[in-house]
Amino acid sequence: MDIDKAKDLLQNLIQTAGLKVDSIDVEDRGEGEFSFNLRMKEDAPVLIGRRGDCLASFQHLVKGIFRLQGICAEGENVRLDVDSYRSQQEQNVLALADKRSQFVVETGKHSVLPPMSPFFRRLVHLHVSQKYPELVTESLGVGTDRAVKIMPAGGSAVAASSDMPDELYHELEI
Repeated sequence: MDIDKAKDLLQNLIQTAGLKVDSIDVEDRGEGEFSFNLRMKEDAPVLIGRRGDCLASFQHLVKGIFRLQGICAEGENVRLDVDSYRSQQEQNVLALADKRSQFVVETGKHSVLPPMSPFFRRLVHLHVSQKYPELVTESLGVGTDRAVKIMPAGGSAVAASSDMPDELYHELEI
């Protein structure tokens, strides 16, 4: 990936939209994945949007432009973040997965997390499989209502009528 061209193009796209970016930090995460964290204090909420929807759309657009302009190769992946918003969301999702996993380990009851994007579901599946070998996960639902179910390995989950207390179910909006 041509990092300098990528940063210049991002800077131009953001300025064309009438927004101001203070700096762009780039992290090579290995295996062809590059993370761009846009530092833009005052305009951050505009680019992030409601629950990250604008940021996700902007990322999709930027990936396409990068490929068309030859800035990144087909196998490379581009992740955009604004003022570490996505990084914080990842930490929140993993904290919730840990909390729910502990609930399953302690009670033997399964737990269903709130609906989330494919990226966050994959993150939960990987995290639980690596950190809690005694648990398994599966995705449930359709479309935007897909969620992750955490349960004891071997199918010995006790069905819970309310699954989780309401305050735990509604603690995270992804």
